[in-house]
Amino acid sequence: MGNLLIVVIYTENILVCTTVTSLLKVDSAHLRDIGIYFYINGKRDFSREIREMFHGRCKYLHTFYDGKNRGIVYAYKKAVMEEGKNFEWITFLDQDSVFDDRYIKVITHLSKYHFEQSTVAIVPIVKATDEIQLSPSRIFLGKGMPYSSRFGYPTCINSMTTFRSSFLIEMAQNFPVDFFLDAFDNWLFYQGYKRRLGLHLLEDVVVYHNISLINAELNDTYWAREFMSVINTSRISFTFFPLAALRFIWRLFRMIWQRKDIRYLNLMRIYSKYRFLKRGL
Repeated sequence: MGNLLIVVIYTENILVCTTVTSLLKVDSAHLRDIGIYFYINGKRDFSREIREMFHGRCKYLHTFYDGKNRGIVYAYKKAVMEEGKNFEWITFLDQDSVFDDRYIKVITHLSKYHFEQSTVAIVPIVKATDEIQLSPSRIFLGKGMPYSSRFGYPTCINSMTTFRSSFLIEMAQNFPVDFFLDAFDNWLFYQGYKRRLGLHLLEDVVVYHNISLINAELNDTYWAREFMSVINTSRISFTFFPLAALRFIWRLFRMIWQRKDIRYLNLMRIYSKYRFLKRGL
């Protein structure tokens, strides 16, 4: 059964995809018993290049080119429903992750661990490139983790989280494909919270993730997805809605300050762009 890595790529330059470059640096001995599903979401189809790069490096390799950029959740849903039944564990990876042999060695040899059946998520410590911790949230790293925190329920970013495939298959039919950014991880961990399911924190495994805000190509599409992630969070739980709203406002005003451009405050234009994107789902 083993582990399936689902990698979603939406860049126009495969060479800047740090997830791909990180995988290529990993000792192939750690990849031989796993599968990798590359979902190519951008304008360019890198299927041929990926097949050449990873030929013989893993047990199973599949590439799928979409090109419509319908969001990361749409890609996860398709991959899980197509391949989930063939694997015991599934790891979500987007294109901006940075990791090494240690992380891959752990998540591809989970059979060596004795997790309780109620444990459905295996999560590392995820930091931004400036060493700020992104996942799990600091307020949840205390006694009683995962579900006795008075602050709510714990959530971790999608990328580099490994899930039990049976849990994802159960959830996949209801994946909210209009959750373009961020709120999907809140939704997914909330489903685990409601079912009293557990997560296991790999406290000694630290990996890195490049925040999308670093990308200079921020446009209406990006902000449409960010704006709707706030609305989507309110559809999950009001526990997280204030934090999501503050996060969005902080990002928005930081960008206005950096770019000296108040046009980012045109929320109606952003909302209209989201409605246009949603019609394509």
